[in-house]
Amino acid sequence: MLGQGVFGRRERALPIEVAVHITEDDAGALVGVVVPPGGQVAQPEAGDLPSGPGLVRRPAALAINDGIRKAQALQAPLVIVDPYGVWQDEWGELRGH
Repeated sequence: MLGQGVFGRRERALPIEVAVHITEDDAGALVGVVVPPGGQVAQPEAGDLPSGPGLVRRPAALAINDGIRKAQALQAPLVIVDPYGVWQDEWGELRGH
């Protein structure tokens, strides 16, 4: 599914970045949502994902793939927002950015 890329991580995305927010849901599944550059989102509660028009909660690996495609299509930087440390090593390397 995901290649072994190197991904940047921030606590908050800059307005020019595609952001993939990831977390673990109540059932223990890793989930994520892609927020486009400048996307208006409601601030999530602790442990939750952003919400807003057009934001779709998906399994985290699929959300990351969607984020990669969106960033490539828009020629925008991609950033991962992972405040709870749920990143999986098999998805690639996650570095502070």
